[in-house]
Amino acid sequence: MVYFVSAVASPILGYVVDRTGWNVFWVFIATLGTIGAHSLLAFTYLDPYYAIVLLGLAYSMCASALWPMISLVVPEYQLGSAYGVAQALQNLGLAVSTQLAGVVVDAGGYLLLEMFFLGWLFVALIVTLVMWIHDTRNTGILNMTVAQRDLYEIQKSPSMQQVLITEDVLDAASNELNEPQSEQDIRTDISPSWEKLIYLPTSTEL
Repeated sequence: MVYFVSAVASPILGYVVDRTGWNVFWVFIATLGTIGAHSLLAFTYLDPYYAIVLLGLAYSMCASALWPMISLVVPEYQLGSAYGVAQALQNLGLAVSTQLAGVVVDAGGYLLLEMFFLGWLFVALIVTLVMWIHDTRNTGILNMTVAQRDLYEIQKSPSMQQVLITEDVLDAASNELNEPQSEQDIRTDISPSWEKLIYLPTSTEL
């Protein structure tokens, strides 16, 4: 049931993350949602389907916000290795936690199992907060909006600055060419914008 909900919700929530940014914030919200779902299963008699739907939504949000963060902090030429290591660690965690869950159920039943899950979820919540604080004290790129992240990438890349400057100059020159000019102006004058195009600054000069 969790994966059925996730199959529907993942593209939608992924689009939300793409449009807003704030990846760490969404991971934090997803962790809170997962805590809420397991709390419903452990401490209430509410229909379990409500908790399962909430769990599926939280799972989708966490996956949509968490995995893209790797590409924000790892160089492009190392992304394959980074995702491979992350997937290996996730699979290791799933394998170990499944075995531990069986031991916990045999020892104390399903209420103790939910407490086991909740304990690890609170650990995840603390880790998310630590990551959020650490990111805020440094570049802040993991929790930027999309617009802030684009601006950060432009400021970090001199070559991108040169491209933007060139585009601005071309736009200005094009506008000046569209303005009415006398025959004398056309023969003798060079517009200021075209003079700028004669020499473009290099990335080191920027």
